[in-house]
Parts: sequence; structure tokens; C-alpha cells
Amino acid sequence: MDFTDVTRDFILEHVSEEEIFEYFGLSVVTYKFRNPYRIDRNPTCQFYRNRIDDRLRMRDWTGWFHGDCFDWVMNRREVNYNDALHLVVNAFSLLNETVTVHRIPTPNVLIEAKTAEIKVKRRGWLDLDRDFWGRWDFKRETIKLFQVRPISHIWLNDQQIYIHQADNPAYVYWFGGLDYKIYFPYADKGRKFLHSNPNILQGYDVLPITGKILIITKSYKDVMKLFEYGIPAIAPMSESQIIKPEMFMHLNIRFDRIFSFYDYDYIGVRSMQKMKKLYGITPLYLKPPMPKDFTDFYESYGDDETKLLIETVKNNYL
Repeated sequence: MDFTDVTRDFILEHVSEEEIFEYFGLSVVTYKFRNPYRIDRNPTCQFYRNRIDDRLRMRDWTGWFHGDCFDWVMNRREVNYNDALHLVVNAFSLLNETVTVHRIPTPNVLIEAKTAEIKVKRRGWLDLDRDFWGRWDFKRETIKLFQVRPISHIWLNDQQIYIHQADNPAYVYWFGGLDYKIYFPYADKGRKFLHSNPNILQGYDVLPITGKILIITKSYKDVMKLFEYGIPAIAPMSESQIIKPEMFMHLNIRFDRIFSFYDYDYIGVRSMQKMKKLYGITPLYLKPPMPKDFTDFYESYGDDETKLLIETVKNNYL
């Protein structure tokens, strides 16, 4: 066997997820802990097992990281997925026939994902906010319907973690009750979002009862912009998430056709492939050199080209 035959499943037959996390610098524990790779005054990280695929994942509630052991290797070593597999294989000598690798028994960590308590203080709209959201020409009614507001303060588990800064504004998406998602548009990748409930389907509460099509996309902005073109859409809380089987069955009754529309990067393609395999959902995606998502396409090409794109997709699939 050579490296070209290596898969995630092959690795996990010989090495546990816990071992991979530990080897690459993160011990698996059953309680919330401080992130050792950034300033973290309060415990904001925890491990849990995903209910869909039973994979062990680590979530940093600040949005710094969320993923499984292979995502962790990609994050820490700044490599792509294939290179991450290669690093794990080399770390545990899995292709060295002279070395016998025994899987070390480790506890099957089963931790329920707990919701973080987020509190916010809203503020008035400033020119910088209008300029930012104006890039996509969102209507005022859309912003109001989807409960998007600029905020001045954020508390995470009663600890203040943010005060408004002109060069780092924050916006809250409110889904009712204490369910919030915070958006930091100018933060580094991996730190743009903070949310209180991983199970929210963004945009679900404004869906029509029934319809001809439904788009499962990867961002709330895309949901909002698709809505302005009369296209019902929802988005899981992160691009690596896919909808649960019971939710798919429910939506499949309400809508004649369901499509996925994610970025054409590794995570987006992987999520669309999972939904196609599990549910038969047809994937849609833009190809380079076009922008990666719907709102970026609108920003680059404008209303007329966006309408043409929509008509082209409808003619091909409906």
C-alpha cells in the first residue's frame, strides 16, 4: 500500500481520533477548557461527538476553530487535507511495514454540545455599517426581517469580550430567545463567527410553507440575498455542517426540489458531496474565476448578471 491509497478510514482503523488530537498538541478532556493557542481568560473550548457521523470534534465557541482531528492538523500545520493525511501517516508510521502499529484503547468521549450564553447590546446604524451592508444592496426591509443589527458590547458566559471598534465592527443575527450568531466581518478566517446554538438553521423561520425549490447554502448573507430574488434558502451554522436526516425529510415534504449551494473550496465541496450521498441533494456551485458564493457574485457582477445566473440555473435544472 502506498500513500495514494490512504484514506481517513484507513488511518482511523489504526489510530484513534484522541491520539491524533494529542499528537498534534491538544489533549482530549471531558470538560470545557482554555484554548492554549491564544489568549483565553475563560474556558471557551470543548470536545463533543457529532450526532450524524459520531466524529469527535473540538469547538472553540469564539469561532477560532471547529472541526475534527484532521481539521485540527490542517489548522495547526497550515496544510490542505491531503497533506494533513500525510502528516498523520508519517507521525504514526502507518506505512512502515517494519513497525507494528497497535491502536491504543482510548475512552470513547461522548460529550453533549452545550450552548454558550451570549448577551449583546445593540447600537444604532453608522455610516460604516451602511457602507458594509451596502456592498450587496440589501433592502432595509430585508435587514429588518432577518433581524440583523450592529452591536456595541458582547458578553460570553457573563464575561465581556467585545466593545465596539470602528475597524472591527460586529453584527448580531437574532433567531429568537437567546439564540444569537455574531458576525465579525473583518476578523481573521476562523474567528469571524460566534454563536450560542449550533443547531439553528439560519433563515428557517422565514421559509414559505411550501415551494418549488429550496437552497441549502453556507451563509446567512447568501440566504438573505437569495430571499430578495424570491428564492427560499437556509444555512446551517457553519459550512462544515449538513442538515440532519429528520430535517431533510421534513423539508423534502414541503419543497419539490432541494439544492445545495456552497463554496467551491474543500469544506464546501465535501459538505455538498455528503448531502448528495445521504439525501440525493443536487449540488450547485460557482467555478473559478467566478466568485465563490452568491453574495460575492452579486457584488462583482451586479443585478442583471445575477438575474441571468438564476435564469440559467432554472433552465438547466427545473
